[in-house]
Amino acid sequence: MEELREMTHHLGFMPTRLMLEEAVEVACRSRRAAALSFNELVQFLMIYRRREGFCREEVDKLRGIHNDHSEGNPPVMPVSELSTALIQAFGRQVTRLAGELQDQLASGQILRSSQVSPDPDFEPEKLSFSEFLIMSRNCREVLHRKLDCMWPRDENDTNEAKTKAKAAISQQGLAIKCNPGGEGTITDEELREVLRDLGYMPLTKAMLDIYNDVIGSPVPRDLDYDEFFDFVWRFRSNCGFSSDELEDMQELYRLSDEDNSGEICALELATMFRSLGYRATMEDLSGMVLEVDHDQSGFLSFSEFMILMGDFRALELKKIYRVFDDLAVGGYLQAENITKACKRVGSHLIDSKHMPDEDDEFDFEDFVDWVDECRHDCMMRERKLAGFGWWKVECFRESFKEFDKNGNGHLEPDELIRLMRHLNISESPKTKADQKALLKLLETARKNAYEAGIREAQLEPGNSISFWTFVQLLRLLQTQKEKRQMDQLNELMEELRFSKFEVEQFRQIFVRWARYDPVEGMSDREIDTDVETLSEEQLHRIFRSAGVSLVGEGGRIRELQVGLEPLQSGGRLSFENFLKLMRWVLDTNFANLGTSISR
Repeated sequence: MEELREMTHHLGFMPTRLMLEEAVEVACRSRRAAALSFNELVQFLMIYRRREGFCREEVDKLRGIHNDHSEGNPPVMPVSELSTALIQAFGRQVTRLAGELQDQLASGQILRSSQVSPDPDFEPEKLSFSEFLIMSRNCREVLHRKLDCMWPRDENDTNEAKTKAKAAISQQGLAIKCNPGGEGTITDEELREVLRDLGYMPLTKAMLDIYNDVIGSPVPRDLDYDEFFDFVWRFRSNCGFSSDELEDMQELYRLSDEDNSGEICALELATMFRSLGYRATMEDLSGMVLEVDHDQSGFLSFSEFMILMGDFRALELKKIYRVFDDLAVGGYLQAENITKACKRVGSHLIDSKHMPDEDDEFDFEDFVDWVDECRHDCMMRERKLAGFGWWKVECFRESFKEFDKNGNGHLEPDELIRLMRHLNISESPKTKADQKALLKLLETARKNAYEAGIREAQLEPGNSISFWTFVQLLRLLQTQKEKRQMDQLNELMEELRFSKFEVEQFRQIFVRWARYDPVEGMSDREIDTDVETLSEEQLHRIFRSAGVSLVGEGGRIRELQVGLEPLQSGGRLSFENFLKLMRWVLDTNFANLGTSISR
């Protein structure tokens, strides 16, 4: 196996243990081989070359991405989709390279018989899967070269030796044929430091899974150069999660994809976050989707979802580490500081069940496990809240008591309808058909309350409703409302000729400036774009931040008012009308912004 590894490395591949084992297994399917015959070696090389050095699982993943961005039968990918596909496969670290490869393909510089097309109307060919696989290998090899500088060098290496090593790497182009400077090994601690430099907070349970994949054993040992690259490659592909966590994510994604479309929207992501015990507004989640939505569809594929969850988890672990590092003594949190640390991570996580014993002390990973356990228990406790905060639930409780005339803890149907109208819930029934639909929804609310631990929900008499069932009903009604609003927004998007991605970009601008106060400046208050509006001052600041002069010589305030006045209500602008204003800006090329945005 070592000789095979050296040979494949010399031929321009980054050999990985799994790919070598798979290729050997196919080449020697008739026997268990300690060594390959010449014919078996030829078969091995054909398999390895056809897969461009990727293992079967990686090839299947890349084929799925290729199919998602392709058309026709057999599927071929438009060159315009290459950059998005490569970013989806390898993450944002290849953004620049993916763009360069796409530009080179579009101009006919690579994978074509001529280097530059003389035809000004040249249309680049579409990529077959085998060609896409070559582009994917190029990306992986560039990532390898970037990791080379992180490989621990011999302290006795001279500057001249290091310069020669770097020069040898740069001369190789996209094909890595040797390992200058790659001698020696990397320890577990050095490996963790590399992962931290890449933006991760490596946890032992995730690393042991990768060790098992790379060297065939979960027991850490020093890794050679190729094993090091294989390890980092797999760790990145798993977004820093362990095998068990990946399986949980896959199941959660499957359950959250309610329409079986293979993608999830921000609404489905919100439901998922609540099920994990996290608190995030729709506006926050829309911003997260925008960050990782590489194909700009406005929805998340599973790979984009995993990148989002990996980024979110990395930020959370860094926050936990900052708290730990501030309160730990000698690398350990003592009992008196454990509760204090957890409260700083999230005060809602602590209850009487999670008080540490007097002799408890946690290292960092113990503390992470404890926080995760607290969050899980908190999530189970708060399932009855149906995603609402405690303060909001208490407001609901006061209203519930007000309409519970006989004080028995239950509302009759007529009391429920009056309460819904009092709360300005637009879904309050007005016809008999509406009332019938509400009763059906009540059954679902009772079921949800029972599953959230409210056992008495199944014992409610007749059509009466207890408080916790009422809370679940409000969540169902809120979800229905959000779906209708999403449908209305989709219709508006079509009318205004905006993509979902563009709408989310405009939403982030709207939210940012809705938080602006002339006295306090920028705040972090929660913004609901369904009810929030912008003042003229906030709107003017949006245009000034884009470099538009509104007053003085050359000012465009009057021109802006032409587009703005028909859309304002009481001097304020809703998000829906903000989108209409943005369409006016683009169509009229106001202050040359239309040209700037199109570029």
